[in-house]
Amino acid sequence: MERSGKIFIMAGEASGDLHGANLVRALRQQKPHLEFYGVGGPRMREAGVTTYFNITDLNTAGFVEVFGKLPSLYRIYRDIQKRLREEHFALAIFIDYPGLNIRLGKKARKEGVPPVYYIGPQLWAGRTPWRARRIIRAFARVLVIFPFEVSLYERKGGRAEFVGHPLLDLVRPSLSREEAMTAFALDEDRPIIGLLPGSRKSEIELLLPPILQSAQLIQRQDPRPQFLLALAGTVERHQVEDLLAQYPIEVKVVAGRPYDVMNVADFLIVASGTATLEAGLLEKPMVILYKFHFLTWLAARLMQKAPYLGLVNDLAGREIMPELQQYQVKPQRIAKIVLQALRDPEAYSAMQESLRSIRSLLGTEGAAQRAAHSILQLLEAGVRGQGLGIRD
Repeated sequence: MERSGKIFIMAGEASGDLHGANLVRALRQQKPHLEFYGVGGPRMREAGVTTYFNITDLNTAGFVEVFGKLPSLYRIYRDIQKRLREEHFALAIFIDYPGLNIRLGKKARKEGVPPVYYIGPQLWAGRTPWRARRIIRAFARVLVIFPFEVSLYERKGGRAEFVGHPLLDLVRPSLSREEAMTAFALDEDRPIIGLLPGSRKSEIELLLPPILQSAQLIQRQDPRPQFLLALAGTVERHQVEDLLAQYPIEVKVVAGRPYDVMNVADFLIVASGTATLEAGLLEKPMVILYKFHFLTWLAARLMQKAPYLGLVNDLAGREIMPELQQYQVKPQRIAKIVLQALRDPEAYSAMQESLRSIRSLLGTEGAAQRAAHSILQLLEAGVRGQGLGIRD
């Protein structure tokens, strides 16, 4: 095979798997002969990526949680490093997952494989200015998804290209609300609470129990609400069902259809992360939860510069959706927020209205196509890891 037809692509989380799959499809629309190899999940494999490792091998969060996976992460790192050296890739694409991807981007450049960073870390949210410089030095091209990120890289002497936010193309339910009511066997006369406890094992372990306890409290005060849980593709069904069995409450589990769950719900209980922005684009009021092991939370607090944990609040510059973090994540507090929203139509409408401004902050649709066009420009130029992120 010619070197120009073989591309390495790596994602480390469920959101990266989704964005990676759509980027691969966009690249193949323009260059059907391209072949993709790397690390990803079910969506990237469906898009035609041959994966050496699954994202479940990488999927962890936080300083404490990662320790248990250090041996396997190091083994994966060494394996990928070897493949970048030996398999003659024309280009390497790294999606988010900065802990490993920045290091691998640097290795790719060293091996003469031009590295592209698509969807970098939220530099604007943390006290890590050094990370911007590392990215600039490591990557031939940096593609960002928020318009204000461009100036962050420029201030560090580099450049980045704004391609728009890929969620604008992706957050589209496959079912209408009426169809979802039928598909999920829901009662249209009763309010629906959507539960999105996260895509990582640690999130499920730490967030799902208080979420389920809050559901019990809600039903004690108001027996009408129905509960619908969106199961992420990176979470084993038995892990959720084992926890559900401990709580005497009916919760319907829906796998692989988060946007349908969000769309049919009246209110959401959501783990902080990409899901908060997805819910925001669907204009669904929510309470945002953040909880990790203590040392992870403490380290995050020290590095966190942005005042909010939820992406919708960060973008709005104020708390438009309530947030609970760490020791605030208690069933009573969650239940109180949900019940207040359901009982106060004016407050509920105000929450919806505050979410309508979020979409305008994310650019226009077509992010994957613009990213693909930029990547193909680099590929066709035949650049070999010359650090194009740094200005001359």
